[in-house]
Amino acid sequence: DLHKCLSRFWEIEEVNIPISEENPEDVLCEEHFKTTHYRDQTGRFVVRMPFQTTSLPLGESSAQAMKRFYSLEHKLKRNPELKEQYSLFMDEYISLDHMSPATSES
Repeated sequence: DLHKCLSRFWEIEEVNIPISEENPEDVLCEEHFKTTHYRDQTGRFVVRMPFQTTSLPLGESSAQAMKRFYSLEHKLKRNPELKEQYSLFMDEYISLDHMSPATSES
């Protein structure tokens, strides 16, 4: 009988994945999504990044950062084509709101 054959087929094809208990990280992830997601003007879903609430001090890295910045400036002065590509790249990042110019308070 066709009904019995179809029933048997779906019994065989059914995937029996046992549902495991949710771990605490899964629960936090689900809760974060529920409380922070929304749709933007284009209809896309947006979810806030799950940043940690506790932050560690950065340490004394400003001298090294300045050294790297001056090295990059020197490299760009020597290579005008690279400087142009770098400027276009940075302008694109700003236009896409991936970054913004730092203020003096930063």
